[in-house]
Amino acid sequence: MAILSLSRLPKAKQNFLAIIAVGFLAFVVYIHWFAAREQLLFISSIQLDKVAHFFGGVFTALVFEWRFRRPAVWQLAVLLLGVTVGWEIIEFFVDSETALFYRLSPDLWVLDSLGDITAAVLGAYGYWTFAMKRNQNLPG
Repeated sequence: MAILSLSRLPKAKQNFLAIIAVGFLAFVVYIHWFAAREQLLFISSIQLDKVAHFFGGVFTALVFEWRFRRPAVWQLAVLLLGVTVGWEIIEFFVDSETALFYRLSPDLWVLDSLGDITAAVLGAYGYWTFAMKRNQNLPG
C-alpha cells in the first residue's frame, strides 16, 4: 500500500502543512528540553498553549483534507473531537505535570481541557471555512 502523496494538496497548502509540523516540533522540543520553570509558568498563566491547540485543529483539518477528497464538515467534527479528546486523555496519563495539575485543581484542569478542545475546534472550523470550503466549494 502506497503512502498518499502530498500532491493532492496545492503547493501553498503543502508548505503550510510543513510549517505547522515544524512549528509543533519546535514548540515541543522547546517546552520539554529548554524552557525554564518561569517560562513554563508564563506560558500557562497567559494560556499560550491555546495557540498550539488552535493550530493543532488547523493541522488536523489540513491532514483530513489531504487524506479525503470531498470531506463533509460533520466528518471533520467527528475526527477532530476524537483527536482532541484523545490528546487530552493521553496528556493526562503521560504528562506528570498534567496529572499534578489535576490533583491540585481538578476544576481548573477541566476548564483548561475544555479550552484546549475549543481552541482546536475553532482552528479546524476556521480552516474549513477559509481554506477548504471557500477554495473547493465543499458541501456542508
